[in-house]
Amino acid sequence: MRKVITGALILVFVILIAGLTYLTADFTDTQMKLSDSGKKNQTNPKYHFVMVVQSLDDPFWQELKQGVDKACKDFNVAVEFNGPEFTNIEEETKDLNIAIASRVDGIATNVLSEKDFTPLINKATLLGIPVVTVGSDARSSQRVSFIGSNSYNLGTEAGKLVISSSNGKSDVAFILSNYYSSEESVPQNVMLSGFVDSVRNYRNINVKTIQTATTGQFSAEEIARNIVNNYPTVSTIICTNSNDTMGVAQVMVDLYKVGKVKIIGYGDSLDVLRYVQSGVIYGSIIEDPVKIGYESVKMLFEAKEKGRPSSFYIDTEVKSVTQANLKQNYGDILDGKEQKKQ
Repeated sequence: MRKVITGALILVFVILIAGLTYLTADFTDTQMKLSDSGKKNQTNPKYHFVMVVQSLDDPFWQELKQGVDKACKDFNVAVEFNGPEFTNIEEETKDLNIAIASRVDGIATNVLSEKDFTPLINKATLLGIPVVTVGSDARSSQRVSFIGSNSYNLGTEAGKLVISSSNGKSDVAFILSNYYSSEESVPQNVMLSGFVDSVRNYRNINVKTIQTATTGQFSAEEIARNIVNNYPTVSTIICTNSNDTMGVAQVMVDLYKVGKVKIIGYGDSLDVLRYVQSGVIYGSIIEDPVKIGYESVKMLFEAKEKGRPSSFYIDTEVKSVTQANLKQNYGDILDGKEQKKQ
């Protein structure tokens, strides 16, 4: 009997140790994610900021990090660059909570949902941590500054590209990223308003369906196939991030729909530019993520140095690229003679 009890106690002990090891490993992984992401080789950095982004896999946020890195050198600060690999609001709010609990000097974050992010931004502010929003905003929060493009202008640029690609006659499908997907999404409504206003005088341009990609490129591919099969009159698909753009482009190639279904894409990654060059993508809407990244760090630095940033809202540029202006703007990059400017 004693042996049975002893064996049982040993088994319980082993289970407890295993559980503790698992929890410790999980905690360590979380801490490593925070401490190792975006380390800077700064000499005695003056401030420690955290940038929480929507998706580390998305080229937009990878380019934004270039601006962050430059600002780190210019202002002698350290910035940790965190976020989920693919868009995940639970993971992003978790990273934001970790940054707040760590009492960092400042936080920059994009906003997937004003409802979910506003309380966290306000919590950080109450603790004396300034917060700037990047790319997407929480207007009712206590953030100190917003850096990003006007959603209305994004919609307007999309409308201009649809008009020029279709001679003013097209059934249109939108594939929205998570950021534009929720019913309460102000950016979605503003962007669509910009699009509708820009095509108002073209009665033969009609939006047939608005769908949401939730898991990156593969989801966009599935949606694109669904659009081709279930909306045969659609001749233009508009995407709102780079990964979705690449997914839709691949489907059009696979289904021999190049030229028959025009793609209005997003971003100026090299892959997107090459598809524009080859005619798979008609045109792409471009923001300036490098500037957004740089200005976000600058605004946090000013908030710490002066008590508030010099600007409450920095509206970064929106433009578009097609075959018509591709060589002028990106010729050397496509020829491999020049790296993208940072």
